[in-house]
Amino acid sequence: MSGNGRPEPCLAYSSPAHGGWGIVRVGMLVPEIHQLFVCPSACGRHGAIGAIVHGYKDRLSYLFIDESDIVSGGYEQLIIDGADELLRSIKRPRGILIVVSCLDDLLGTDHEVFLGELRRRHPDVRFGLGHMNPISDGGRLPPAAGIQKSIYSFLEPSAGRLRQVNILGQNAPPARGDLHEFLEGMGYGVRVIGECKTFDEYLGLSFSVLDVVTRPAARIAAGDMEDRLGIGWIYAPISFDAAEIESNYRAIAERLGEPFRFDCGPWKKSLAEALERTREAVGGREIAVDDSATLRPFSLAKLLSENGFRVVKVCAGECPKFEEGALSWLREKTDAEWVEHDRHDAPLLREARPEMLAVGFECAYLYGVSLVADQVADEGQYGFAGITLMLERMRRAAAGPVDLQAVIRSYGLVV
Repeated sequence: MSGNGRPEPCLAYSSPAHGGWGIVRVGMLVPEIHQLFVCPSACGRHGAIGAIVHGYKDRLSYLFIDESDIVSGGYEQLIIDGADELLRSIKRPRGILIVVSCLDDLLGTDHEVFLGELRRRHPDVRFGLGHMNPISDGGRLPPAAGIQKSIYSFLEPSAGRLRQVNILGQNAPPARGDLHEFLEGMGYGVRVIGECKTFDEYLGLSFSVLDVVTRPAARIAAGDMEDRLGIGWIYAPISFDAAEIESNYRAIAERLGEPFRFDCGPWKKSLAEALERTREAVGGREIAVDDSATLRPFSLAKLLSENGFRVVKVCAGECPKFEEGALSWLREKTDAEWVEHDRHDAPLLREARPEMLAVGFECAYLYGVSLVADQVADEGQYGFAGITLMLERMRRAAAGPVDLQAVIRSYGLVV
């Protein structure tokens, strides 16, 4: 398998299939809030299109700034005045998430100057801060981690605790299955921000006894919640390995101070049956998987290869450390090729391979695939039920071709 682990930074390519859960869309997971994006006008294009496509354009406003606003000073006052004007012109929200752009880093803004003043002027509205700076993607607080911290920043310390557990890092709720059976069997409710319909439901997350972090981007958010709200946390990542899934459940039970009595046997059997059905449906067809479908494309490719599927391409911008074991296995056991789909010369790699089955939109676009499993950003993923859901999506894809452009439009893949 080709590929270099962590490629050197260079000019990157963003395909028409890129996107899905950008900063603005993740911020909208907090119900009944309004977003005010403060940026130059060019920076708002993708977010505005995404708001239209995903149906939340009435919850997003822009405060466009230009060079004269920067050189003349008064940037913080401009934000204060803009938020005041916004609140006069819309139905009063429960909160406002002010999202600043990379320009804010260059100005060295003291955010508490305008946040404190806005809280004083509007005590009935909660204010939070988001940050969109692509340049910081490889830094201490990349945008994906920063927005996870932002969406929980409206929570305040609770007066008590309930027997419930928050699942952090999941933009779309995990499929109901073994995770729920495991936690509910010990008497704990499962709380996910994406299932909150009202702001009051969202505030109920602060009563949880534990945060279970399923994706690395939410680790900083969990640490902040521990510091501010006193909610402990554990990292138990999404996995495509049965032993790791069971190990995660054991660790969660231990963290909760509960004995581990959950029987994974029936779920392992159900997964084995789903793998067999899917292998029969897919047959000997070539398969490509990518990192738009899952944070762990190498692990997914390993699972499929171990179970008789013909994985020929893994399209990923990098191989994070937690995926290196799966990458080594693929290099040793298979002929699958690692393709860095975001390289500057990636368009030159495009070829028509419509007979392949693609798990993810990046590889589907790269190879002009017409059999596409609609798997995006680990939506619905966790535990055995999450893998079974992914296999179901593969069976649907194998049933017949789709119009890739129409599928991308219908999903709304906008940054």
